[in-house]
Amino acid sequence: MKYLFALSAVLLFAALLPLPIGYYSILRIAITVACLIAIYDDRDKGVSLWNIVFGAIAIVFNPVIPVHFNDRDIWSVIDIATGIVFALRFILSLRR
Repeated sequence: MKYLFALSAVLLFAALLPLPIGYYSILRIAITVACLIAIYDDRDKGVSLWNIVFGAIAIVFNPVIPVHFNDRDIWSVIDIATGIVFALRFILSLRR
């Protein structure tokens, strides 16, 4: 799991670069899947703050009903904040 968090953080920070639109489509899928895996992995703990956070991230990044902010600056802030969340979860998973 910890490598999933690290990879997700790297993908989100890479989204700050000027990349082709296809990257962002794949990013939506990858982040949504990572969030759903993280929620599933913590299912035995019941409802936790991490599950709520990852659920909210999955809703924002979901590729089925995409959220369109139509502004790259807003998405940059979301990518940074989400990358920090995944990086923090990675750091905390190293302590287990």
